[in-house]
Amino acid sequence: MFVWRLPPQARILFFKATFKDQSGYTLRGPHGKRRWRKMNMIGQMPGLFNELPVAITSINGLLCRSAKDVYLRTKPDLVGKIIQRTRSGLVIKIGGNAFRHSIFHRFSPESGLAHQYLVELLERAVLAEIQPPRKSGDEGNLKAVYRLYAPAQINSALYRVKLTVKAYTDSNERNIHYDLDLVEIENSVRVTGDDSARTATTTLPPVRAESALSIADLLRGATRDSDHQPFTP
Repeated sequence: MFVWRLPPQARILFFKATFKDQSGYTLRGPHGKRRWRKMNMIGQMPGLFNELPVAITSINGLLCRSAKDVYLRTKPDLVGKIIQRTRSGLVIKIGGNAFRHSIFHRFSPESGLAHQYLVELLERAVLAEIQPPRKSGDEGNLKAVYRLYAPAQINSALYRVKLTVKAYTDSNERNIHYDLDLVEIENSVRVTGDDSARTATTTLPPVRAESALSIADLLRGATRDSDHQPFTP
């Protein structure tokens, strides 16, 4: 007969250590801290195409022509902000240097608007892929790169927004934190099942704020960064 001989504190640690967030990377110790564990999941997320549809973020406003203007306008409200209630289960911090780089990287008027709605996009985005660092020791304590996707309706055109988040550990490689790295407008999205090229903006009928897009429609034409192959069911 099995007898439970662990002391109370060890039992608490055992039960909490069995919890995983959606990424499969973290453990929670007795005080609720996220702790790093050996990577056991890379590439496309299992069951990705069985996920519920992703809510569309409705974005309306004047298109900004300057990355500098967008940065100065959004910096006070977003830099340093921590997004906790996310669909992906990640607690994501928006750091100053990464936020500035994200805005100035391949800036377009549409991406400028998307950055102003960054909180909503991070909350709604679905985690599609996890990658290890490209090389050992890359960027110090960088442990993994997360690729998330969310649909955004920007002035009546529907786009797929790709959000890159990086996971870092502290100096003793135990506690983990997630930092926003990059926000990209990949291309416009068609929901008709057409597999033709989607590099040009597609004008769609107005979309209600509560509307959602299926994973299949959201990722149609998108490729995984790990092997450059399409996302597949």
